[in-house]
Amino acid sequence: MSFIIDKQTVRDLNLLGKYDSKSIYHVYDRTRTRGGRQLIEQMFHNPLTDSEAINARSALFQSFMDHPCDFPFDDEHLDAVEYYMSMPANSNRGMHLIKFVKMKSMLYIAGDRMIETMGENIIKTLNLFDHLSSFTSHHAEEVEAYRSVDEEVKSLLATKGLAGIMKYKDAGRLTFAQTMQAHRVLRISCHPQVSRLMEIIYHLDLQITVARVANEHGFTRAVAHPVREGQNIFRAVTLFHPTVQGAKGNDVTIDGERNMIFLTGANMAGKSTFMKSVGIAIYLAHMGFPVPAAEMEFTVRDGLFTSINVSDDMDLGHSHYYAEVMRVKHVAQYVAEGHNLFVILDELFKGTNVKDALDATSAVLKAFSVHRNCFFIVSTHILEAADALKDCPNIRYHYFPTELVGGLPRYTYRLTEGITADRHGMMIIRNERIVERIKGLAS
Repeated sequence: MSFIIDKQTVRDLNLLGKYDSKSIYHVYDRTRTRGGRQLIEQMFHNPLTDSEAINARSALFQSFMDHPCDFPFDDEHLDAVEYYMSMPANSNRGMHLIKFVKMKSMLYIAGDRMIETMGENIIKTLNLFDHLSSFTSHHAEEVEAYRSVDEEVKSLLATKGLAGIMKYKDAGRLTFAQTMQAHRVLRISCHPQVSRLMEIIYHLDLQITVARVANEHGFTRAVAHPVREGQNIFRAVTLFHPTVQGAKGNDVTIDGERNMIFLTGANMAGKSTFMKSVGIAIYLAHMGFPVPAAEMEFTVRDGLFTSINVSDDMDLGHSHYYAEVMRVKHVAQYVAEGHNLFVILDELFKGTNVKDALDATSAVLKAFSVHRNCFFIVSTHILEAADALKDCPNIRYHYFPTELVGGLPRYTYRLTEGITADRHGMMIIRNERIVERIKGLAS
């Protein structure tokens, strides 16, 4: 089953911006090989929904985090090998013979530089595989994660044909016959084994890179649990936003008994950043990647939905409020179908008047609260909604406090239990002297 997520959620959490320095993808995108970059991109687009698969991947990353090392291959060397491996090859023996004759003829027309370059790249390829074998053997002595990889590398290099040409790794220069023999082995007869060796290098690139990023940022392994009726949980210790400089960490728990958080706090107090932090952690955890927290465990979800930066649609003639309503309708359809979801809703129905916002927020949250298989975090400035929800025992109430220092608000960014009536909108207006500026009195 595929993890359920949509474009709005991806945008809200800024998950996949390949060229955006603030995206979550960009945090991890430090691989050294083309294959490594393809792997990390595939994983970002395909979160897992099986707890065993998630835990197996996260345990592997943890092993590399516990035993950090540098990627052992030179970029220029790898580029030459990847270029050589991308050259076309023909598996038909007769066609290969024709190509052999053509290439031999080229020696008399264009000199031997083309064959010489191919020979150089073949030697680099064999050296790369030899270096790979030495690297995995060295680490297999002390790291469990390397042992099965080392055994596979040795088995692949012992393949008939491939084993026969490994002696060329120490050659200063290959003859034409040696070049063509090695080329046929690498690109045709042992192509599956060679492709697998390259895959191992790409996976090492990915694993070493993710481990380095995790260690540098203070990320940790998230432990996944299968869905169990009434025992679902999301628990994180010192959870923080991975791209916010100096972000404060917060502890948060949601479980089967209280599966909804009602979140309040003044503007700029930290609500949206916190909610994005949770969504990002959930997504990374389902990828099996290290997460921005000191500890984390979670019950696997079928999908993730957010409503944080919903905007109007002038092309369709949708107002901001109507866009909010349609967003909630979209999420509600998946909730009603019985999916185990994590739903994050930031300031519901802020595009309408206070009375309608109160009635709509109360009605929607009451309806959502019945679905105990889902987890919800909902922020709002409509504090009166808490009174309307007092008969719902499965709601946790949290807020982000604001302290006044010298008449100015100071934000702690610390998640606190309870509800706050902090409203400092007019204070900010006064501090910025907006009215005086309009009247032309501000200096």
